[in-house]
Amino acid sequence: MRNKKDNHDKLTKWVNEVLDITYGRLGGLADNGAKLMELLIGCEELYTTNRMDKAITHPVELGYSCSDLLKLQTMLESQLSNSQNYDWDSSGYIRKILMTSLGHALIEFGGDYDYSEFASEYEDEALATACGMKLSSYLIGLKSSTDNSDVLLETKINFAKTRRGYTAIEYYHSAHCVDDYVLSPSPNLEFLQNELNSRAEYRKRKLPLQQIFNTTNENDFSLALTAPENATTVANILSLHPQSFLMSLEETQINEVKSKIRDRFRQVANIPPATFNVEIEKPEAKIDTVGFINLVSTHGYPHEAYKGNKKLITYTLESGVEIGIEQAAKKVTFWIAQQYITEQVAPFIKNIYSKVSKESETYGRHSGLRMYGQLAWDEVAKLSISNIGEAKKVLGELNSYKVNS
Repeated sequence: MRNKKDNHDKLTKWVNEVLDITYGRLGGLADNGAKLMELLIGCEELYTTNRMDKAITHPVELGYSCSDLLKLQTMLESQLSNSQNYDWDSSGYIRKILMTSLGHALIEFGGDYDYSEFASEYEDEALATACGMKLSSYLIGLKSSTDNSDVLLETKINFAKTRRGYTAIEYYHSAHCVDDYVLSPSPNLEFLQNELNSRAEYRKRKLPLQQIFNTTNENDFSLALTAPENATTVANILSLHPQSFLMSLEETQINEVKSKIRDRFRQVANIPPATFNVEIEKPEAKIDTVGFINLVSTHGYPHEAYKGNKKLITYTLESGVEIGIEQAAKKVTFWIAQQYITEQVAPFIKNIYSKVSKESETYGRHSGLRMYGQLAWDEVAKLSISNIGEAKKVLGELNSYKVNS
């Protein structure tokens, strides 16, 4: 018990020191004590039990967060190396739990380009820690297993997976285990539908609900889960608190309508007034990623289910089509569901990616797409455009659809 308390005290002290030093200057995790503590507790659970609660930390975000915290700790340690006021993890415990979590994240999702880019300075130590090896032993074993001096991340991951000390993460969802669960309002219906679908799968109640709703179509099933006339049935079968579920469903639908209206008026407020000397941009003028995102924002709104990250941001067009935009790409690059490819859009395709599932050996496509309904598992296309004319042509075509109508 003492070790557990001592470790918890270390986490608390580290969080307080980070908040004290950054003092609101860095933003994100570095300025949110509750989120920092929540992440560290999740990392500690993964380190000590090899289990991870999806209700607290999403696996895709685990690697980004741990890498950012390791960089933050390194930066602060260098700044305060001569200070007597702070004790920077002298036992190495915090670094070890962060490295373990980052290593597992690399093994789970490290086949994607964006992961290998942001975590490259830590990948060897993280993978070694995740498979229970000393870094020196890991590097010697890795070197003896390959003839190449420049080892790809995929090779390192495969090597780590075969080590005796590696065990895959055991995921669970604490909220799904609770009976008569009090559900909080969700930001939008899609988010609520995903939560209910996840709970149905976790509690093995999806098939009974599909039989009651007489559908195996995923889209129809999601709509049925949030239909008001089905609320009492869903609450009963998924062991949700009936009154809280009804209130959550009602508030979620109201909030979604309000959000769409609010976003619409925000877009209108940013439109400059027309004048007699309106400058018309030439179609052949070059367009970069920032310009494309600004243009897309006039045709839709940021995806409500997930805010995105520094590598990928997703918008929902007015037609309902989801478009995932790579923010770090040198040339404007974006993703859409393959079903929306038309003759006008087809010339801009870079590649088509086949349908995958959670059981697939490799994901293949951009890891950030896992968060979005249209882009996560079905066939998707990766497209690229160069100028304003191409951008307007593609967006005009995609906005001609009426999704789910």
